[in-house]
Amino acid sequence: MVAQGTPLVELATAEVDLEIAVAEAELSRLQSSVDAAVLDVRGADFETGARLEQDAERAAVDLSALAAEQKRDAAELVTVEELLKKQRDLVDKKLASAEQRDQLDLRRAALAESVADATARLAAAKAHAAKADQRLIDWRKGHSSGADDARTAPARASVRAQEERLRQLRAEKDALTLRAPITGRVSAVLAVEGAALAAGEVAVRVQDDAARTATAWVDEQSAGKVSVGDRVVLRPTDGRGAERTGVVRALGVGVAELPVRFRQIPGEVSFGRAVFLDLDPAEGALPPLPGQAFESSFTTAPRGAP
Repeated sequence: MVAQGTPLVELATAEVDLEIAVAEAELSRLQSSVDAAVLDVRGADFETGARLEQDAERAAVDLSALAAEQKRDAAELVTVEELLKKQRDLVDKKLASAEQRDQLDLRRAALAESVADATARLAAAKAHAAKADQRLIDWRKGHSSGADDARTAPARASVRAQEERLRQLRAEKDALTLRAPITGRVSAVLAVEGAALAAGEVAVRVQDDAARTATAWVDEQSAGKVSVGDRVVLRPTDGRGAERTGVVRALGVGVAELPVRFRQIPGEVSFGRAVFLDLDPAEGALPPLPGQAFESSFTTAPRGAP
């Protein structure tokens, strides 16, 4: 059983991660531009402020780019190490030549060195960005008079638009984690690790074991005998599973052609009325199978019953 919202499939997020990093850097730049506009309105030392903002902006962009580069190389290193392990096994079993193994070994060493170097550079970049931000914060404290006017509105609008863009990207990333839409049982896993999925393609099927509604079909002659509020008993036509009980919630608008599987003579068109049921809870009973058919028996509700 899986609860509603449980992650089932995680799709690759490398591309959207890079877009988010770039969008965050752009948001930082736009926020800096708003601050610059405010400082200009206040008549502060714009040249000094702009230089500090550019330093902070450049440090933020460099930090984001370096973080994305390190993440990409680290992911590739994991992949290469897995391939190298498999290739070594093949070479040990004399099922492959050592040439490709050696190439992978060289690539792994290069990536390991790159990741280690990027880690050191990332730490330095974080420290530099923090110092640049602090210099800018300290400068702003000494140049804040609260002055502002409509001239900063365009820059603020750009920030809001970029914040919305970033929100959409993060939602897009979250959507790459496929979660259970309901509480139920995983009946089929169709996705294969590493394979591409098309939009709308089914990756996992989750079956609702706690069926709460059902649709019954009553033949044309008996359609007028069923009313909202009537009780119903459902018995599996194949004898598999327990009986279910419920109540008539609504009736179909009118007479319609019966589904082929519910006709007495499949090749002969016949008509009936759809009856929509609310099922009673059936704790401990085996869930109905997908597409399972039942025979329905209706009991007329007493007059005046709710």
